[in-house]
Amino acid sequence: MSRVHAAYIISMLGVMAICVSGRAEDPARRAKLKTVLVPRKASTMRIRPSECLQKTPEMFLWDGKKQILPSAAGFVYVVEQNDGQRLLLLDLNEGNRGWASPNAMIPLEKAVEYFSGLIKVAPRNAFGYMMRGVARVESDDLEHATSDFDEALKIDPKYVPALIARAQLWQWQGWLDKAVADAGQAIELDPRNSYSYVERGVFLYNLKKYTEAVSDLGKADELGSRAAVIHTALGMIHIEKKDLAKAQAEFNKAIELDPKDADAYAGYASLYMSRGKITAAISVLDQAIDADPQNPESHGNRAELYLSIGKYAKALEDLDEVIRFAPNSARALRERAWILATCADAKIRKPDEAVTSATRACELTEWNEPRTLMTLAAACSEAGDFGGAVKWQQKALDRVGDKRPETREYRKLLERYKASKPYHRLGLLEEGGIQFPGIAAKKG
Repeated sequence: MSRVHAAYIISMLGVMAICVSGRAEDPARRAKLKTVLVPRKASTMRIRPSECLQKTPEMFLWDGKKQILPSAAGFVYVVEQNDGQRLLLLDLNEGNRGWASPNAMIPLEKAVEYFSGLIKVAPRNAFGYMMRGVARVESDDLEHATSDFDEALKIDPKYVPALIARAQLWQWQGWLDKAVADAGQAIELDPRNSYSYVERGVFLYNLKKYTEAVSDLGKADELGSRAAVIHTALGMIHIEKKDLAKAQAEFNKAIELDPKDADAYAGYASLYMSRGKITAAISVLDQAIDADPQNPESHGNRAELYLSIGKYAKALEDLDEVIRFAPNSARALRERAWILATCADAKIRKPDEAVTSATRACELTEWNEPRTLMTLAAACSEAGDFGGAVKWQQKALDRVGDKRPETREYRKLLERYKASKPYHRLGLLEEGGIQFPGIAAKKG
C-alpha cells in the first residue's frame, strides 16, 4: 500500500484550511501547513507513469550486481524506467530503488484479477489475499480490501506484511488505535522489520504522542529505513516543540531521500510561515511543484497561502490543478466553489461555475457534509436562485445541529437568503460583530 496514498483525495485530505467565512486562516497564527502523514491511495493521488505489485512473496531489487534489501510484500512500486529487459522500480513506502524483471511484477490495474486467479488455484494463500487487498485499496474498494486482509490473517495470524497493510487501512479510515495495535503486533513478531516502526511512528504522530513517535521513528532509522516520512514526521514534531533548526535539518533529509515528498516541502514552508515569511513559504511550494507538478497536495497548500494574501486568481489556478489531478477531491471542489461564489472581488465571482463545482462536491459527500451544503447555498444565492439557497442552507443547518459553534452563523445565513441577499455582501458577518481583515466586505 503506497505511502503517498490518498486522494487529495480521498476525502481525507484537509490540506487547505479555509475557515467558514471563506477567508484562509491566518498563517502567522496557524504557524504551519497541514502535512498529510497518512497512507494515500495511489489511484487517487496523482497520475504516474505506471504502478505495479510483486507477483510472489520474495522479490528483490538489484543495483548492478548488488542486491538491495527487499521491501516487504504489500508495497506499491512506481516504474521509473523500462529498458525492455528490466524495470527500474521505486517503492513508495521505504524509498528503496532498484531493478527487477518485468516478469516479477503485475500492473496495478490488472492486480485484482491476477491475485483472484492465484487464490482460486491456492485458496489458503495468505500472500494472494493480502496482495489482492492492497490492489483493492488502491481502487477504493475498501470493504473487500478489509475482508482480504482479515482472510490473510485468518490463514496466517503471524503474517507481518498483512498486519502492516491492514494497519495502514485502519489509519486511512481514522481508526488509529487499531492501526497502532496491528503495527505493534507486527513489531512483536519481527522486531527487525523497520517499516513496522515507521508505520507505528506515524500513527503515534497523528495521535500527538510525540515522545513515543520519536522513539519508533528513530528505531526505524537505526534499522536502515530510507522512508522520507520518518524525517518529515520528526520535522513536524520539532516544529511543535519550537525547535526550528532541528526541524529544518529533518526536512532537508526527507527531501534528500525523496525529492518529491510533498509533506516535507509543506513542513519546510511552515518554518517560514512561523516567522511570518509568506512569500518565502510560497517559494518553497513552488519548488515542490517544480519537483512534482502533478502532486495535488502541493497545489492545494499553495492555494491556501495565495488565499491568505488575497491572490484569489492564483489560488483558483492551483485549485484547478488539484481537481485536474484528483477530480474527485470534494474538498478542492468545495473551496473552488466558495471563492467563485463569495469572493469580495466581483471579477472573480462566477456563480454558474460555483454552482456546478459545489453540486459535484455535494454529490461526492452524499449531500451530508454541512460546509459543502453551505457552499452550494452560497453559490445559489450568487446565481440568484434564492429558493435553492434556502433549501441547501436549511439542509446544512439540519446537519450541523443546535450545539455546534457555527450554528448561529448558519442560521443568520438562512435568514439572509430568505431576504434574497447573496452571500458575497458580507454585512451579515459585520452585524454579528465578526471582523475578517483581508476581505473588503460590501454592505448588504
